[in-house]
Amino acid sequence: MTSRQDAIASLAEDVGRALVAFAERLREEDTSPPVPSSAATHGRQLGKSQQRVLTALHEAGDAGLTAADVAQNTGIASTNTPRILKALADRGLVSGSDETPVVWRSLSPTPAED
Repeated sequence: MTSRQDAIASLAEDVGRALVAFAERLREEDTSPPVPSSAATHGRQLGKSQQRVLTALHEAGDAGLTAADVAQNTGIASTNTPRILKALADRGLVSGSDETPVVWRSLSPTPAED
C-alpha cells in the first residue's frame, strides 16, 4: 500500500467513525422520553435539545431569551440554537420578537419533560 492509499484509508476510517457517532446521536434523540401533548405536534416528539431549549424559554418567562442566552443556559452550541429555535417556532411552540437581537419566548403552557 502506498502512503497515499494509506492516507485515504485513514481518512475513510475517520469519516466512518464520525458517521457512526452521528447516527448514535440521532438514535438518542429518537428514544427521548415522551413530552406533554401540548408540546408534541404534528405527531412527532421533541428531541432532547429541543426539550432543553423549550424548558429554558419556559423558565425565562415573559422576559424571553436571545439565541445566545439559550445556548449559554442550555449548554447547546451557539451554532445550533437558531436551527432549534426555528424548528420550535415552526411547530408553534415558541415565538421570536421583531427586535434585534431576536428575543424568543415559549408559547407552550408547560415545559418539556426531561
